[in-house]
Amino acid sequence: MGLREDAKNDKWQRIRAAAADQFARLGYDGTTIRSIAAQANVSPATVLVYASSKETLLHEIWREDTMPVVDAALAHAHTQDPGLERIVDIFWALIEHYASHPELARVIVPQLPMLQGEALAAHLPLLKFMVGLEALVAEMALPPGMTPQDAVRLAFSLYYAALLSVLSPLGRSATRESLATDLKWVLGSRM
Repeated sequence: MGLREDAKNDKWQRIRAAAADQFARLGYDGTTIRSIAAQANVSPATVLVYASSKETLLHEIWREDTMPVVDAALAHAHTQDPGLERIVDIFWALIEHYASHPELARVIVPQLPMLQGEALAAHLPLLKFMVGLEALVAEMALPPGMTPQDAVRLAFSLYYAALLSVLSPLGRSATRESLATDLKWVLGSRM
């Protein structure tokens, strides 16, 4: 890597660290491009070179942090016995990842269903995750009339609800066992 690439990488890492810190401490609304730039010791225009908006920056941080977890979970899932446990393992790895950074996760996770534009483009690797889940579900005996796509949507909804439960400071938190029970109930007991 040359000096120019090193300098670009250094700027990105400073911007990324400042943004992650501020999103976690101040929330989405309390964080601004200007405040990120000040903390990263760059100009606001420089921040916008790396991400065209605050939303895009937030989701680029998500992609960099979470996609390695997704890739590892999917790779591990294909080495295990078939069935519901593989899907539970994948989802629980992601829940544990988010739970290890709850302040940042509480900012990112509620925005995931509302993605648009460049923020959505940052999540396109998530399609790989969904296709991987469909491949796992396609191997299972699903209830009559349920397609693998339907099963993945239902499973993902249960995962998302469990994730919100784990991140919520209120109420009882989901457990790996409760997620497994819910998935088994929704997707059929033959798994």
